[in-house]
Amino acid sequence: MLYFPQLVTGAMAQYPLVKRRVFRSVSNVLADGKILTMADVSAGRVVWELTYRGLAEAERAALEMFFQQAQGRLKTFTFLDPVANLLQWSERLSEPVWDRDPMLVLTEGQPDPEGTFRATRIANNGSAAQEIGQTLLAPGWYQYCFSAYVRSDTPADLALVRTTVDTQEQQGVPATPVWRRVWFSSRATTTADRVRFGLRLNGGTAIEVWGLQVEPQVHPSAYKATAARSGVYPAARFDVDALTITAEAPGRYSCKIHVSAPLAG
Repeated sequence: MLYFPQLVTGAMAQYPLVKRRVFRSVSNVLADGKILTMADVSAGRVVWELTYRGLAEAERAALEMFFQQAQGRLKTFTFLDPVANLLQWSERLSEPVWDRDPMLVLTEGQPDPEGTFRATRIANNGSAAQEIGQTLLAPGWYQYCFSAYVRSDTPADLALVRTTVDTQEQQGVPATPVWRRVWFSSRATTTADRVRFGLRLNGGTAIEVWGLQVEPQVHPSAYKATAARSGVYPAARFDVDALTITAEAPGRYSCKIHVSAPLAG
């Protein structure tokens, strides 16, 4: 599997970023002149235009090598949308994509920081620590930021956890009676092709959580609610036949990249 390279110095230079959805309709002209038009659902695509500036020499080389590996438009690769939430069902923790330890009890439809009822109460009825999390089919070695809004009627400690088959990192955070956003940013040394993000609660504690989000960057951005569609696109392609890179200064480069992926699947 190919994964679009994550650039370090150029990661924050992906903007201005243009993202658009492209749809297609199919029309059939009948013998009597009537025209029947239907949406071609399978043809829907999302297209990104990424503008990089200030790329270092190593990043330029990584982009060129990856473009050669993908053979331009020919091969598909996994692309992580830089302006999307990588989690599915960010407000429905009862969905099957979320795995949880047996002593955790979920109560959805709780008040959230926006004045609606989209938060979830998570209670650990056991004596040992318990986790709820979601596994992404994404590179384990990327830089990620995992964030969530949390609160608790009584002060409680929890942990934001990032796990692969050979690594585990966590950040302890407090939950107080006031809603606050907590986050954990990290990069792991691993070759794993999947990564799990979860919340770990101590025994006998309960919290309310809302706005869970994972992003392929250092700091959290504004929360984006998700359903079945997340920001992980496993069948993306380059939308250009040639990669043009411009030297802006000694050791600094710029380029514009077009990537597209099907909306379905």
